[in-house]
Order: sequence, then structure tokens, then C-alpha cells
Amino acid sequence: KKIRELLQKEKGILLFTGESGMGKTALLEKAAAEYQGQPNIIVAAHSCLHSDNNASPFMGLLADLLCKMEYKQVRPLDEHLKGIGKGLLDNAPEIGKAIFVSMVETLGVKLKKPINMIFQEVENQALYPGIQKAKELLANSPMLFAEQYLNILAAVTKDYPNLYFLYVLDQMERPDFIAQKILLDVASRLPARNFLLVGFKRETGEETQAKYLTISPQLNVIGEERELPGLSVEEIGYWERQATGKELLDRLCAWRI
Repeated sequence: KKIRELLQKEKGILLFTGESGMGKTALLEKAAAEYQGQPNIIVAAHSCLHSDNNASPFMGLLADLLCKMEYKQVRPLDEHLKGIGKGLLDNAPEIGKAIFVSMVETLGVKLKKPINMIFQEVENQALYPGIQKAKELLANSPMLFAEQYLNILAAVTKDYPNLYFLYVLDQMERPDFIAQKILLDVASRLPARNFLLVGFKRETGEETQAKYLTISPQLNVIGEERELPGLSVEEIGYWERQATGKELLDRLCAWRI
């Protein structure tokens, strides 16, 4: 219901929090599958399970967005990459080059293609300065990265006024504090018709709690947070009866006997 309400707005963000096993990932996966089937919605998703740098969550989302737009025959991937590469180099040569390399590297992993092959496909191997240099530059310039990332989202989506873009970012508690700050900057300035769903596991661990306190107050100003509390004993019994026709306790007793 909250996701449907979100998509009625101009743009926005929903933060889903809760302890492990409360159903955050299942909810986000179900939402992604449901809305991906609608012709006027492009869904891009990324799990931060193996984020290795500050830009990984956002590059993963962007790579999936470009692939989904090609899959829905909105625009070919190589045309998007050519336009993005030119825009980045025109607006911010150094950070732009780093962002483009990081994006192509992420696409290479997703598409199972060597990075140099993708550069050949977009006919611009001159943009290939070295992956490590690109990652170091991104790590030292998080706010510049956020600025250029928002420019990319705007450039990719602005020509399609009849489409909505839904981004699903799960396990956002795993990236470091710099990535959390980038998330806040991006979420506060999303382009029109762009929507963000974020899954964040809340635990008693000191670091995870600190990350949560970094983003929650501000995200509640620009968006909304929904905590998944899990099921009560009565609710578990209800769903158990629906699934099996028997009480959970009866099954446990039968197993013990």
C-alpha cells in the first residue's frame, strides 16, 4: 500500500527497516517483480551484499537501470553509454572519467563481458584510465560523485515523460558511512518520476546502529520510514492454518511424538 501511495507522488523514497528475518528483502523482491511487469515502470534493483566501495550500490542500480531500459526496448545500452560518457567528460572531466569507468566495470560484471569489450562497443577506449585510479578518485570525492550521479539519472530519464523509474536498494546497512551520505544526497534531489525503495537491517551492533542514525532522521524528512516488526504468535498461527489447515503447536507436538 505504501509503495502504491509513493508512486502517486512526483518523486520520493521509502525506507524499510527491521531486524534480520522480518521480510524486508522478500517485500522488496515482490515489489520489484510486480512493478517490473507494468509497461510504464522501469525497475532497477541492487543488493549491497558484496559492496566493495562507496560507489558500488549506486553503480549497481545504474547498470541495472540501463539494462532494463534496453530489455524493455526503451533505448539501446550502447547509445545510453555514449551519451553518458560525453556528458560526464563535458561537465566534470576527472570525476566524470572515474564515474564512467566504474559504471562500465559494473556493467561488465552484470553482463559477463570484459570491460575493454564494452569500451570497444561504445567506441571510446580513451576513457579507460585504470580501474584503481577511478575507485580512488570516487572514494575521495563522494559529494562530487553524488552530483554527477544525479546528472546521469536526470539525463537518462528526462526524455521519457510517460515512464516512472523505481529503484530498489537492499541491504544498505552494509556499505560504509560515506555511501550512507551519498544516499542522503541522492535521495534528497531525485529527478521527477524517480522513486527509491531502501532496505536497511537494524541490529543492536554499534556500527550498524550508527549508520542507521546517520540516515534515518533526514530520510524521514524527505521520505518515510516503515519498520517491519515481524509476525505475532496469533498471526503465525493464522498463516499456518491457511497453509496447512493445522495449528503450528499441533505439528510440533506430532513431530515430538
